[in-house]
Amino acid sequence: MKSSAKKILSVILGINGSFSDNLLSETAILSDEEEAKVLQEMNQALRSVATPTMDKAMNELLGANVRADSKEPKKFQSKARFETKKVKFPISRLLSSIKKWGQFEIIICGSTDDKNLNYVDNCTIDFYAGYNGCLKNGKMLLFKSQCTCATLPIHKDQTICFFMPGDIRQRYNLTHPPDYCAVRVTVDGIKQQIEVLDKNGKVVQRSDSDKYHKSIKGNASTNDRIVRNADQLPPYADIKIPCHPTLLIKVDA
Repeated sequence: MKSSAKKILSVILGINGSFSDNLLSETAILSDEEEAKVLQEMNQALRSVATPTMDKAMNELLGANVRADSKEPKKFQSKARFETKKVKFPISRLLSSIKKWGQFEIIICGSTDDKNLNYVDNCTIDFYAGYNGCLKNGKMLLFKSQCTCATLPIHKDQTICFFMPGDIRQRYNLTHPPDYCAVRVTVDGIKQQIEVLDKNGKVVQRSDSDKYHKSIKGNASTNDRIVRNADQLPPYADIKIPCHPTLLIKVDA
């Protein structure tokens, strides 16, 4: 009996006890045909054990929103892709006039392989700004905001503005760029890579995975009703916005 067959028989013992005693004997001599049969039965036994585990793993992947359908990748591709070129934090204004509204300028640019496509509609922008050391419990103070652009041009820089109220900045002494900043664009209902930026407003991480971002949110105190977009500014904000894409206004049903 070949040494490889001896090794695999010991594996089979723990998986499937359906083999005859003469096959399990260390002194049994197997013909090539018998050894092939043993290998085939071992393969079937391994599959019967591994399948539930594989199914469980697949279900976990699907539950984690992993794009499992690699046979039809176009289902998961939007007509255009937007990337954040930079986020501007107006430091001088933050320091000199903390009582006024602070502005975050998100500069994005789109690209596409479709030469006939010049605009895309209903693009959602998610914006996150987090500050350390603001809360007594040690958690990050994380501000979340979102807007939907009615239409955006391709191959042209666009600036999306979000605003922090002056009294909130004064309350927490937010006179510096956020310690954590993230942007995510959704096009055609498909969430694109989440982009994490440094204190200079430059992208340092792009990923389809939300693992890092979720860990930030899980260890932060999040408020999603303070930072506003351009169409949510009150009349007394006294902010002039020379160029900004039209945003879809949310209306309560």
